[in-house]
Amino acid sequence: MNIRATSDFIPADISRLEQLIAPKLIAATQAASDAAASEVRAIVPVRTGELRESIGTQVQWIGRAVNGYIIARAKHAGFVEFGTGLTGQGTYSYDLPTQGVPFTGGWVYDYKQQNWHGMIAQPYMRPGLDNARGAILAAYEAAGFAV
Repeated sequence: MNIRATSDFIPADISRLEQLIAPKLIAATQAASDAAASEVRAIVPVRTGELRESIGTQVQWIGRAVNGYIIARAKHAGFVEFGTGLTGQGTYSYDLPTQGVPFTGGWVYDYKQQNWHGMIAQPYMRPGLDNARGAILAAYEAAGFAV
């Protein structure tokens, strides 16, 4: 989920404005990311707990933008989210990512035409972000940003 704001107004001393706004924006983005990660953890499918425990956040100030990320570090995170094999084909109910490896329109793994059956998608990241929309907006409103 990307929440963006743009403006054509550029003050003469933008560095001073950044010094005033950046800490609040970073804190709001961290609070929003934490709220979203909490929701994602609440709905992730659990078998061993490894995937749930691997979910965390990262906030970065890059240029003049603050980016908040929800990250699942378990090696099988993407397979659970998108499904695998022939069984998983077409079971992810959201738009599939178009960039990155191995995104080729879906997570169908059929190495050497072995007809690997796989598993259905069990989305947790995208629905968690959708469920956290109110909490994300509230984090920015609490920091004084109108959304």
